[in-house]
Amino acid sequence: MIGTNYTNKLPKETSEAMTQVFSDDCYLIKRRVKGVTGSGIVLNCHQNVQALVDRIGGERICGWQSRF
Repeated sequence: MIGTNYTNKLPKETSEAMTQVFSDDCYLIKRRVKGVTGSGIVLNCHQNVQALVDRIGGERICGWQSRF
């Protein structure tokens, strides 16, 4: 498991907005601040992850920062 399923804990407005864009559940994932996965440019998450996938492999999971 990548993270904790957070779909049912989201505010109603956020959950409704998400379903207009994505049909998948929302997962709470701890941000890494150490090591190669925490070494990217701040607020450049999607590009940082894609650069790591290109370099070492794996799979990118899309998401966004939230301030809940």
